[in-house]
Parts: sequence; structure tokens; C-alpha cells
Amino acid sequence: MLYASGASRRHPECTHQGRSNRLRRAWVESVRAGSKDALAIETLRNWVMSTTLFASTCILIGLGIISVTFAGYDLADPAQALSWVPSTVDIVRVKLLLLAALFFAGFMQFLLALRYYNQAGFVINLPDGFFNGPPAQPIADRRADRGRALHPRAQGRFRAR
Repeated sequence: MLYASGASRRHPECTHQGRSNRLRRAWVESVRAGSKDALAIETLRNWVMSTTLFASTCILIGLGIISVTFAGYDLADPAQALSWVPSTVDIVRVKLLLLAALFFAGFMQFLLALRYYNQAGFVINLPDGFFNGPPAQPIADRRADRGRALHPRAQGRFRAR
């Protein structure tokens, strides 16, 4: 995971996420350049609908796994039939709880995606010069200057990244 994170920062085009980000950026620029408002609305609507479907599916599967885990069924026999490693009821329950935690984490990721899609729906049709605030670099420089006035150990937290 650390390798993928570093690779995406150094060479974003060599990862799937970097290529997808470039594709979405090009799509937004082409939608904003032309009068493709209906396309943008329909595409964002489809993204929101699919994200909502996947999020609700994740939470339902996670809750189903939790209910099976705590229902009192003897889970060692079916688990033993599917595995070569001997397992007890407690180990099977821990594995099911970990699986449910993965589905809950997926649910949270889909919720974050839904949030970003909603934000994109608001921002995509704004005019080009709408945000005339200060650029990002001076803000980062001010954060670095503020860090110099702090204790030497705390300075690293406020450096511009």
C-alpha cells in the first residue's frame, strides 16, 4: 500500500487511479467547454445512483454477516467443509466479523464517493472565474511561516507538503 501511494505521487500516470483522475478531469473540461449540461447532469445522476446502490448493498451484506455471526448457528462444520485448516466456532466468528468490517469500510468509501459526486454536481457548472481567492501556494507558505514560531518538534506538522 505504501508503494502504491508513493508511486501515485511520483508518477500518477502509471497507476489506474492517476489515469482515472486524468480522464475525469478531461471529461469535466470538455463538459464545461461545450454546452453539454444535460450530459453532465445525467452522468452525475448515474454515478450517484450506482454509488447509492453499492453502498446499500455493502451495508446489507455487512448486517447480514453480523446477524449470522451472532445468531448462535454452529458455523464450524460449514467452515471446516470449505477449508483445509481446522477451525473452531470462535475463529469462524472472528473471520466473519472481519469480513463484515470490510463491508462496512466499503460502505464508508461509497458514502465518501457519493459526497464527492454531489460536490462535483454543484461545482461543474460554475463559471471559470468564480473562485478568485488566493492561490494554494501562498496559503502553504503561511502555514510554513506559522510553524517556525512554534516549538521545534511541532514545526514539521505545519510544513507545506
